[in-house]
Amino acid sequence: ISREVHATLDMLTAHPQLQGFSYNVFWDQGKHVRESINNLKSTGIWGGGFAAFVIFAFLRAPRMTGILTLAIPLSLLCTVVVIYFMDWTLNMATMMGLLLSVGLVVDNAIVIVENIYRKRQGGIERSEAAVNGAGEVGLAVTMATLTTVVVFMPLILMSDDAEFSFWMLRIGMPVVISLIASLFIALVFIPLATKRFSRGKHHDEPRAIGKLRGRYTSALQWVL
Repeated sequence: ISREVHATLDMLTAHPQLQGFSYNVFWDQGKHVRESINNLKSTGIWGGGFAAFVIFAFLRAPRMTGILTLAIPLSLLCTVVVIYFMDWTLNMATMMGLLLSVGLVVDNAIVIVENIYRKRQGGIERSEAAVNGAGEVGLAVTMATLTTVVVFMPLILMSDDAEFSFWMLRIGMPVVISLIASLFIALVFIPLATKRFSRGKHHDEPRAIGKLRGRYTSALQWVL
C-alpha cells in the first residue's frame, strides 16, 4: 500500500495541471514494516543455520544433518500454503509465528532420526531400521507435539481483548500449523529420507560429548 501511494503521488505531481505542486512524506509506516520483515527473514535464516550446526556437532553425520535440516523448510512451506488458503498474508505477526517455529519443527525429526541412526549403527538393514526406529518413538513424538500445540490454544482463544486475540491468533496459528506439519514430515518423510540417503557409517562421537555423556551416566546411576 505504501509503495502504491508513493507511485500515485508521483503520477499526480507529473500531471500537467499540477505543475509546481510537490509533497513531503513525514512518516512512512511501510518503510518500518519492510525493515521489520527483512530483520525477521535474516533472523530465521541465522536460526536455521545455527540449528543445523548444533545438529551436526552432535551427530557428526553430514547426510543425517541434511535430512534433519530439510524438515525446517518443508514445515515452513506447509505452513505458508495453509496461510495462503486461509487468506492471510505474510506480515510481521505471521512471520513472527514462523520464526518461533524454526527451532520447534526440527525436534520431532531429531528424535526419530537419532533412533533410526542408532539402529543403523547396530547393523540393522535400512528399511527395518527406518520402520522400527520411527515406530518406537512415534507415539512419544506425537504426544510431545500435541502438548505443545495445546499450550498455544489458550493464548489464541482465552482472551476478552479482541486486539490481543487478533495478534495471538496471527502469531500462534502458524506455530500450530508448522508443528503439525513437522509431525507429519517426521513420521512419513524423514524415515523415507533416512532409508534413501543414509549410508549407516559409524561416526566417532566428539570427545566433549563423550565426557558429558559419561558424567550424566554417573550422576544418573548415583541418583538411582
